[in-house]
Amino acid sequence: MNRAQAMPALTTSTSSFRFAQWRMLLAAMLCYLFFYTGRQTFGFAIPGIQAEFGFTKEHLGWVSAAMLWAYAIGQAINGNLADKFGGRRIMTLGAVLSCGANWVTSFASNFTALILPWGINGYFQALGWAPGSRLISNWWSAGERGKVYGLYVFAAGCASVLSYVTSIVVLEVMHLEWRWIFRLPVLLMLAGGIRTLHATA
Repeated sequence: MNRAQAMPALTTSTSSFRFAQWRMLLAAMLCYLFFYTGRQTFGFAIPGIQAEFGFTKEHLGWVSAAMLWAYAIGQAINGNLADKFGGRRIMTLGAVLSCGANWVTSFASNFTALILPWGINGYFQALGWAPGSRLISNWWSAGERGKVYGLYVFAAGCASVLSYVTSIVVLEVMHLEWRWIFRLPVLLMLAGGIRTLHATA
């Protein structure tokens, strides 16, 4: 093959890789955009939980604290898991497990049944950020990481808005009880996690 023949093949290969880079970045952004539906919606469920169980704000504070402590511990651990098993697999695993933990939380009938799955959910939620960052760093060079991490953090910021909107839709538009806050919005996270796993397929 002469040089003239090799150049189109090289250009096609570069273009294909560039497309795959953006595809993977968008998959990671969407997945993390939906991750917050698995943890920031709890506040919207509080009035319904209090009305049903009569829990005090202290009780609910402990439930939130359990999730946040588990989330903090997970952040210290899960980056290593991403290095060992791959960011895409761990991020997807986190989305699937967190979705499951949210559903278990939605069936709570007492304080213990509320705090245990919600606390465990905190650890599963920590399977998102560091593995997603690992995924992005694998696909993008150091010279472009400022740009792509900016987009990744933008998705995280938008996630707070999405959590607010989905909770309002469940409670005010669909007129469902608090349990559905832990059931419907997290389906977006599940779909985003599965899409991330197959982003380059």
